[in-house]
Amino acid sequence: MKKILITAFTLLFGSSVLASPAQDIFDEVSYYLVINYGGASSADVRGLPDKYQAQLEATCVGMANTCPAEKAYPVIYAMLQELNDEHTGFYPKLATQIQQLISGNSSQTSVGIGLAILENRVFVKTVANNSAAEQVGIKRGDQITHLNFAVVREKTFNQAWTAINKQGGFITLTRQGQVYRVQLQPSKLEGELPSLQIRPDGIAIIRIPDFFGRGQGTIANQVHALLAQAKNPKGLILELRDNPGGFVSDCTGIAGAFLENASNRFVARTAFGNAEYLYRDAKLFLRRGNVESTVFNVATPSQYTGKVAVLQNAGSASCSEFLASNLQEAKRAKIFGELSAGVSNTSTGFIFLSEQSVLQVSLNTRVDKNNQRYASKVTPDQIVADNLEQINSTGLDAVLESAVAYLNTP
Repeated sequence: MKKILITAFTLLFGSSVLASPAQDIFDEVSYYLVINYGGASSADVRGLPDKYQAQLEATCVGMANTCPAEKAYPVIYAMLQELNDEHTGFYPKLATQIQQLISGNSSQTSVGIGLAILENRVFVKTVANNSAAEQVGIKRGDQITHLNFAVVREKTFNQAWTAINKQGGFITLTRQGQVYRVQLQPSKLEGELPSLQIRPDGIAIIRIPDFFGRGQGTIANQVHALLAQAKNPKGLILELRDNPGGFVSDCTGIAGAFLENASNRFVARTAFGNAEYLYRDAKLFLRRGNVESTVFNVATPSQYTGKVAVLQNAGSASCSEFLASNLQEAKRAKIFGELSAGVSNTSTGFIFLSEQSVLQVSLNTRVDKNNQRYASKVTPDQIVADNLEQINSTGLDAVLESAVAYLNTP
């Protein structure tokens, strides 16, 4: 650790500093947590490092200055868990992947399936656009029963699934009582972009997998372009289920396709951290104090005035919660599904540490036009269980059908 950081930590907390990799990473996390945290936790953030220092020393007893960084990880996890803030977390050894995600250079070799494990059964939760899984017709709700002809078992699943995504192979699935088997060859997948589907009844569905895409501005630009391509559909569904979030600028830019004045405001413990993202005149701005800067332009701006339904579930987090609540608050959309993940009231940032580790920390609090903090979860207008087992057994996607019924009602 840099000497200046050790000095800063000592001045802040006055605790003993062991010269070990474990102590170094613990100190880094503690320092940046204390000076940056602006979330909704009621915990004594400043007091947490002192509280968990003793636990770290007990973990490293007998190792003096040789205690490896990995020994600090469980202590850091426990310290952050006490915050009870889902927008704050620690990710060891993942700096490269997170940096690639933020910069829009993220890619991975995969068959393109996101999984949900329910009572030791494995279901397809998401299917990536242009993936091997999409090309062979795998759908949300399908159950995976065999990998390379071997029955799915909890102890061996992770290893077998990793092999499928690296080398390809056979996957056996069930759908509405029917068994089918496909052979998949993984491919290199870039950050996903939103996709458009026009149903036979004239309703358009825009699926937004996340708000990172291929860099800041790409998701907002794609949604505006898809709205223009849809050519005034009978109704519109924004599919945000299992969307984990991303750039605040992008979800605000998308809200601007439905609202005259779209913005997301944040306040911090100090005025320096206050910020507002706003969309107008086909531009996304960031305002700090009285200074505005352009974040990105929207090449094909759209303004949709028809009926809108939003689909969300317990996996809809962060920016997907911001967008849903923006539209619900302005009475521009009705939300169908489950309570959201529970980080609708803060924004987050990534701090890159040593050991290729990353601290994600809630920087500030999201407030409405009356400076009132938003609720942590977004409550749907119509609560409907997002039940993958029901989709698998009957083919009925109750969340989707509830939204369709609303849009088909005059």
